Amino acid sequence: KGYSAEEIINLPIAHAEGRFFTENIEQINHDIGLENGEHWHSEGSSGLHKSQEVKILEYMTGRQYYETKDIKKVKDILHQMFEQAVMSGHIITNPVICVKLPPLIHKNKMSIPDDEIDNISKFCKSYEHGAMIMTLLYTGVRRGEMLALSKDDIDFDDMTIRINKAVEFVNDNPRIKVPKTPKSNRTVPILRPLLPYLSDICSDADYYLFTKDGELYGKASIESLFRTFLRRYNEYINRDRIPEEKIEIKYTMHQFRHTFCTLLYKAGVDVKTTQDILGHSSVGVTLDIYTHLDRELK
Repeated sequence: KGYSAEEIINLPIAHAEGRFFTENIEQINHDIGLENGEHWHSEGSSGLHKSQEVKILEYMTGRQYYETKDIKKVKDILHQMFEQAVMSGHIITNPVICVKLPPLIHKNKMSIPDDEIDNISKFCKSYEHGAMIMTLLYTGVRRGEMLALSKDDIDFDDMTIRINKAVEFVNDNPRIKVPKTPKSNRTVPILRPLLPYLSDICSDADYYLFTKDGELYGKASIESLFRTFLRRYNEYINRDRIPEEKIEIKYTMHQFRHTFCTLLYKAGVDVKTTQDILGHSSVGVTLDIYTHLDRELK
């Protein structure tokens, strides 16, 4: 029985040696998409031509293998397969050596797309924890900073939020602490989309804005809340889709912070002001993000 290239990826590396390799060459050729006469296993070949290497790279970076760690897994297995081919005399050089992996982009540093921001804003209008999600999205505060916000920190006259404390977790238990760095002591503007949410929650809160049964959230509780948000949000965006068109959105809390930074960038806010709003310890941190956004969006 021949294996598809996708099945090969999921097999133990040891299966990519010896008899397995030589018996499935034609199937691998087919799945990678090489044309007739382009087989990389030809006796006496000096290795793959550039076009063939590109086809392998496209196969590796396509389909569901979007994250660099997954693509690296594919590359490692293909590398050993081709090494076996070299040792067996089927080819002279290993073409996978020439394949470069795409740069690693940590999920936390990926901004939420504009259309998703609109969808999240609509969803939060009727979501019980909408104020919390919108605060993350439109202030860029860290999770601990958000959980420590109190009514005293909100100034509706100046339209600002004072960030002067944060929640840290000790054995899952919340504890108020001073901010992460001196730069973390800062003032954040209240943007128009957030205003009604803050107005409502300030009128209902005793002191801290975001609590569970009157107590600060523990680590497990806030993580569970965010997972519930993702599940409910996915139900919301898939409500009118047929099963074949349903999608799954996965975000992290920190992605909301990075998204807010992106919103400031798109609004033309200068690097120093953005550093002050986000509380980055160094302007270099902000500059690195802006430089990445320059390359990505221009």
